[in-house]
Amino acid sequence: MLNHKLTGRILFINRSSCTDICSIMEAFGPVMLHLLLAEEEEERERKQQRHIGRAPVQRPKDKALPVSAHKQPVHGMRRTPKPRVFRERTGLEVFTEEEIIQRYRLNRSAINELYELIKGDIDPLTQRSHAIPGMVKLLNCLHFFASGSFQTRTSSIGGVSQSAFSRFMGPVIDSIKKHLKAYIYFPKDKAGWQRVKRGFYRIAGMPHVMGVLDCMHIALSPPHEREELYRNSKGFHSVNVQVICDCKGKILSIYSAFPGSSQDSVILKQTSVYEAFENGKLTGGWLIGGPGYTCQPWLLTAVANPTTTAEDSFNEAHARTHSVIERTFSSLKSQFKCLDKPGGVLQYNPTRVADIIVVCCILHNIGIKHNVLENFACEADDDELEALLSGEPELGDNSLAVHSRIIKDYFSGQSSWSQPDTG
Repeated sequence: MLNHKLTGRILFINRSSCTDICSIMEAFGPVMLHLLLAEEEEERERKQQRHIGRAPVQRPKDKALPVSAHKQPVHGMRRTPKPRVFRERTGLEVFTEEEIIQRYRLNRSAINELYELIKGDIDPLTQRSHAIPGMVKLLNCLHFFASGSFQTRTSSIGGVSQSAFSRFMGPVIDSIKKHLKAYIYFPKDKAGWQRVKRGFYRIAGMPHVMGVLDCMHIALSPPHEREELYRNSKGFHSVNVQVICDCKGKILSIYSAFPGSSQDSVILKQTSVYEAFENGKLTGGWLIGGPGYTCQPWLLTAVANPTTTAEDSFNEAHARTHSVIERTFSSLKSQFKCLDKPGGVLQYNPTRVADIIVVCCILHNIGIKHNVLENFACEADDDELEALLSGEPELGDNSLAVHSRIIKDYFSGQSSWSQPDTG
């Protein structure tokens, strides 16, 4: 018996039945060739099926493949890439002045002024790959601040993708924030302070007021770290923002990085404003504070339990003067819906939320500068007010004594306050 392995098969040949090996090969030659060709064909099919990631198709040898089976991808061929579709990007030129104010909360000149300040930070370095212009980036961010819409809606309106908006929003915010001191500051000279004091006096007769102080809560999504610190007394997560404004609602000072659980008076003591008044760097008047503060020689609060007509008059004037900052907060939240809780909380970490608040306050002051936002009080130029407020009060160290003297001097009709000679 002779065993002969041929393409994986065993042939059994009885040597006694064949006398010549040549006759054996001649008899089985066609069979061997057929088997070899069949094996090669099956091997090619297996390799092709492995290449396209599918299991080998089992089919009868005598059954032809359907037409669809021949429409497999051919190795080495590339699919034709789809062309990129670029959205139409919105610029100022397509809107009227009224539409610009409604859409961005600033007029054309204010937006151009802001763009000139930050264009070096946000303009693309190249025009290749359909780069997004700096003005388009700024307008998209302004629309987000004004509308409070989430990024998907804002980016679709602005003609950029959501992912692109996410990338450039941070740099735009950071660039605007760099110019904080150019728009939010205390008056730099005596004349500036006198304008502020005159404006406040015209509101309710409160003398020597240098600003109104209070805090507001801006809601945010629960942060991943120190979550409970950001839960305020009303039960939602927020940052507590301290603001000082003048008689027109212009913001003079802002601190936006404190968690919602922080008390107003505690925040004040951690700011440079407190240090400046305590150390005598800021003199010549006082701030008007809300019920969350303790009376200081330079910080007037309402009388807790008034017992006289003079105290009632003082409290009424205090409330009318303090209402300026309440209107400022209302204006901020109505102009910039991203700060307003009913429009949805800010979906960012506390640091980025604090930056957004600062930027909105900068935009608020720019709007006042360009007569876009509401002016809260008319500036007074009367000679009578000039004479009354030209001097600086002597505050002393006792806050209650200062409080009592102000009430007696300005709200009881009995003047005991000495006005320094203005020369």
